[in-house]
Formats: sequence, C-alpha cells, structure tokens
Amino acid sequence: MAEILIIDDDDDLRKTIGTLIESAGHTPHLAAHGVEGLEILKNTEIDVTITDIVMPEKEGIATIIEIKQNFPNVRIIAITGYQDSYLTYAQQLGADLAIRKPLDLPTLVTHIEDLIARKSSGA
Repeated sequence: MAEILIIDDDDDLRKTIGTLIESAGHTPHLAAHGVEGLEILKNTEIDVTITDIVMPEKEGIATIIEIKQNFPNVRIIAITGYQDSYLTYAQQLGADLAIRKPLDLPTLVTHIEDLIARKSSGA
C-alpha cells in the first residue's frame, strides 16, 4: 500500500481520484492547492503526488519545484487541461509523468502502480 497525494482545485476530480486510489488499495491524501499539498508532504511520507498545474494559492509548477527540492524521493504526475507546454515544462522541472485532462482513470492507476514499482526498485 502506498501513500498518494492528490493536489487539484477541482473538488469532484480530486475526490474521484481519491476514491479510485483507495479502491486500488492505496491511501489517498487530498489537497485543494499547492500550499495544502506541501503541508501534507511535511507530515506524511508520500510515495506519489498527482498535481494539477493551474490552481489558486500555489500553482502546480511552483509546487513541483518545491517538491523536487524538499522531497526528492516523491514521484510526481503533473496533470492539466490547459496547454501541452505546461506539461512539457512540468517534466523539465522533474515531474515523472505529465498527463492531459480529461484523465483516463484506469490508465492513471497503471501509471501510479508503475511509479510505485520504480520507487521501490530505486529506479
């Protein structure tokens, strides 16, 4: 079982992904923006973070930068419904994956499982 942080300002999507994570046997942690997400990271050993890019308070690019600096072992999936250039930039800054919304939820679970396996193997 892994600890998965979902950071997204869309309440419905955040809860849907959380339910999906839980049904896959993992523990979801939910945050509405980067500030909340970083607080969770300070207090919980998170394996994978899924972060939206365009959000209020602390958007995803700044959140990714801070995660990579302070929590380098956390795997990151960046998501957005906006320009593909955001996704490219997120990967350049250290996101392991960058996925365009709308999300294919079964594929998202597969990506999460792959990142957990890579983290466990040290890859």
